[in-house]
Amino acid sequence: MKTGNLVIKNSMIALFAQILTLLLSFALQSVFARTLGSEYMGLNGMFSNVLTILSFTELSIGNAIAFALYKPLHDRDYIKVAAILLLFKKVYIGVGSFLMIASFALLPFINFFIHGANVPNVGVYFLLFALNSVASYFFSYKRTLLIADQKTYLNVLNQLLFRGVTFIFQIYFLLNGNYMGFLISQILGTVLSNFIISRKINHAYAELFPLKAYSLTKEDKKRLIQSTVGGMGQKIGSIVVNNTNNLFIASFVSLSVTGIYSSYMMIITGLSVVISQFVNAITATIGHRVVDNNKKRMIELFDRHQFLTLGIAFISAEALINLTTPFVKVWLGSEFALDSLSVYLIAVNYFINIVRLSFLSFIQAMGLFKMSGLKSIFEAVINLIGCLVALVIFKSGINGLLFVTLVTNLLLNVFSESYIVYKYGIHAEMPKKFLVKFICVVGYLVGCGMLISYISELLFNGQNIDTFLLRCVFTLFCSVILYMPITAHSDNLKYFFNYFRKNLLMRKEREEA
Repeated sequence: MKTGNLVIKNSMIALFAQILTLLLSFALQSVFARTLGSEYMGLNGMFSNVLTILSFTELSIGNAIAFALYKPLHDRDYIKVAAILLLFKKVYIGVGSFLMIASFALLPFINFFIHGANVPNVGVYFLLFALNSVASYFFSYKRTLLIADQKTYLNVLNQLLFRGVTFIFQIYFLLNGNYMGFLISQILGTVLSNFIISRKINHAYAELFPLKAYSLTKEDKKRLIQSTVGGMGQKIGSIVVNNTNNLFIASFVSLSVTGIYSSYMMIITGLSVVISQFVNAITATIGHRVVDNNKKRMIELFDRHQFLTLGIAFISAEALINLTTPFVKVWLGSEFALDSLSVYLIAVNYFINIVRLSFLSFIQAMGLFKMSGLKSIFEAVINLIGCLVALVIFKSGINGLLFVTLVTNLLLNVFSESYIVYKYGIHAEMPKKFLVKFICVVGYLVGCGMLISYISELLFNGQNIDTFLLRCVFTLFCSVILYMPITAHSDNLKYFFNYFRKNLLMRKEREEA
């Protein structure tokens, strides 16, 4: 299959699967809120963040494997592919073992992260949650083979199937107020999903997995270690910035507030994953373009990638500013709503993270883990200190945490990651006043959000589904119109317009024929 067709297939299936997964998540959260309440929702969110922090070592391995596999897959060097997979199989076993040991070590202290709540069996729940995370690491190296070989859709379909089956059992246990059954069904779904995808990959790459005697050279191992360590540094920053808020809120504010914040973050995370699945589907294609060593095409691809992510980020962030709280009120009730300032801070952080997908995709595809890793360690330290100051000294709660994250993202991540891609990736000069222009776009985003919100409150001041749907249409229409001045004179706008027009004409001609 041609590269372009693979990109479209991966993107469309990933988008479809993630939308279905998001709908299942919303349904699950609705039942969760009505059966177990905000404290258990907060507990669930806190567990997730703790285990993400404990498993930071794993988060860089998948990217390192994918980067290491691009060239041997491109060259059809299956002996080297088998050697790389064998090495990382051992690494994943080590990571899973470390996570389980770390979870047991943390068990005596888990109650210290819960402020103002008395939930029974917290230790048992935490270990079950940890066991699911450990189970997810088995055969993960095989899933990465599919991603590196531009067959992401097979992995996505497998995950969607078992999430659907797990969803049915989890709803049953929630309706019976059984949180333990909820967690056990999650573990079984993960184990079965891994088992089935492993068998499928073994069959699809039957000529590959018997090749186990070959050993990587010292130079190959050195490159893999550098990529993994650099990627680990990159993920440390990402985890500290994006995955410690629930932990801080549970520790310094309350478990109930953590549950309310988790509901908002479920919306943000769901939308982010939908978009990132779509955007990151071409990461493997970027990796193969790097192998081809075509600088002109790389610059062109990066420019168009940025154009797409900026447009998607702007329109979806405006939707979050104006629709998240009305949606939460209809979905869960007014008692689960955050204040307007929190919503704006969450939406702006979301906007920045979506725009960063362009930089991160190219950093991953080009293997620039070392440089981005050093930046991310510095990012983690700054953000951690800032959050503690905001909570302990200024006692600013959620808004203080979100503001610190915003400043870190804006002044450190956006500038440094774009610089790394331009300087060390595509070897081109970084546009002048890049950060200043980006800050202006953020200001424009907030101003447009205030304008749309003000008009929406006048026109659609109600808490029912009909009013919410009208507000959705109005918000999306205004977001697109207000975004146009930013891109009206862009060559990329003309390119994508002509691209889609050409494809529509070709489809119409085929249908008429």
